[in-house]
Amino acid sequence: MESGAAYAIPHSHPILPLPIPLHHSIPPSIPSTSSPISSRSLSDQRLHRLEVAIARGAEGKSGPAFVGDLTEERAVELAGKVASEGFVWGFATIVVGLEVGRQARKDAAKRDQEQGYRDAAEARTAEVAVTAAAAAAAAARAAEAVGEIGGRLEAVERRLAERGTAGERSWLSVWGASSNNGVQARAAGA
Repeated sequence: MESGAAYAIPHSHPILPLPIPLHHSIPPSIPSTSSPISSRSLSDQRLHRLEVAIARGAEGKSGPAFVGDLTEERAVELAGKVASEGFVWGFATIVVGLEVGRQARKDAAKRDQEQGYRDAAEARTAEVAVTAAAAAAAAARAAEAVGEIGGRLEAVERRLAERGTAGERSWLSVWGASSNNGVQARAAGA
């Protein structure tokens, strides 16, 4: 700074303990804006000002802050800090992205497997339902056949009752032969 720069020192202000220049002049040590170093330096200065503003906001301080000019060493240090943090955050982002993708593929495979189990269970349920329907149809046919056999048995019993030989029931009489005929047939064969 020039030796004749005037400073206002705010003794009563708790946020601004540093002197604030009343007029600002560019020191001759900062290169002109045409060199590549100065553009980097200006961007680093903006980054430094942003970093100070974020730090002050995190501390709960408000209002304008005095941010002094940035030296070349500090600018290079900040650039290295930004590059290293950018690398770390970029790598972390890639790792998180890969993990999210892996987890999504794992969840999709699990959903597909569960869907396969559900499909197999539904197929088995349908198969059991078809088997149960077939069994019910077979039971209905068997009941019908039992009813038919029962009707025939009643018809045979009525015929036997009509002949008066209801007391002489045997398996031979059911098939059309009487017990007397069977005894006579055995006696004739002897």
